[in-house]
Amino acid sequence: MKRICLFTIMILLLLSISSIGVFAADESDVGALSAEESFFGLVFEEIKANSENILSALAFAASLLVAFTYKKGLLPNLKSGIERLSDAVSKLRDASKEQSENSSLALGTAGEHLENAKNALEAILERLSRLENELSYAKETRSEREEFKLILLSQTDMLYDIFMNSSLPQYQKDIVGEKIAAMKESIKKGE
Repeated sequence: MKRICLFTIMILLLLSISSIGVFAADESDVGALSAEESFFGLVFEEIKANSENILSALAFAASLLVAFTYKKGLLPNLKSGIERLSDAVSKLRDASKEQSENSSLALGTAGEHLENAKNALEAILERLSRLENELSYAKETRSEREEFKLILLSQTDMLYDIFMNSSLPQYQKDIVGEKIAAMKESIKKGE
């Protein structure tokens, strides 16, 4: 910053010296000037007459100042800012890529778990379907068994009546009665 200020002061001194030189070159004409003209009026007239040269010198000084500023301060700051921005974008890209990989891995794992769950549910549905078929078959056969029990019980009752009304000796009727009672008991138990 000190160099910039020193450079600016030197440029202004050069401009002042050059304008004094121009003013001094025309000092011979000062006697010819009337007393009515003031010092500032003369300076204004000289500046007006040499305005192109003064503006050119100021433009040159401004160009040097801008070049010096770019070289010493603005370009390195701009370069470091761009590098930091590039690093931030690179880190963001890497983080995004890592997050994308993690999410795709999680999706793959979730897909596998869902597929396993689907297979398990299909197996459960198949078993439930078989169980339903077996239960409906068991229900049908149970009603048939109940009918067969009734038929067998009624046949044993008829057989008992036949044997009891026959002309068999009493001890044989007792044996037949015991056997028919055992048959009825086994029919009721479902053997």
